[in-house]
Amino acid sequence: MSRALIVETLEKAAEAGDLFEPVYAALLARHPEFAPHFALDTDKSVRGEMLQTALEYILLYTDESPSLDAQLAGTRSNHLTYDIEDEHFMIFFEVIRDIVAGENTKENKGAWHDEHAKSWDDMLAYFAAIKL
Repeated sequence: MSRALIVETLEKAAEAGDLFEPVYAALLARHPEFAPHFALDTDKSVRGEMLQTALEYILLYTDESPSLDAQLAGTRSNHLTYDIEDEHFMIFFEVIRDIVAGENTKENKGAWHDEHAKSWDDMLAYFAAIKL
């Protein structure tokens, strides 16, 4: 049930609009030191792919996909080549959670409950436990 709640919150957030701008605005507001990593991404395609991949990992988690751990570990490893230290890797998923929570609360008048928060927290803990 808890994994289904994650999908529910993603669907409701998507109804409010594209997550791209709010996610990247929040990421760079919280961590302006990441901005240089996107300097060459003038058409924002890298950012789009990054968000799409993160959302795919979230859906793999909700589907209990056996390939998730290896895919996520590989992505964590690849980010080291971009000077994104392992302890910073989870920040993007945390920002997505916060934006989804905000969209669910704002657009759906309290549709974000403790059960939703716990579901996301459990997923983030699972992601954080996957090591290189």
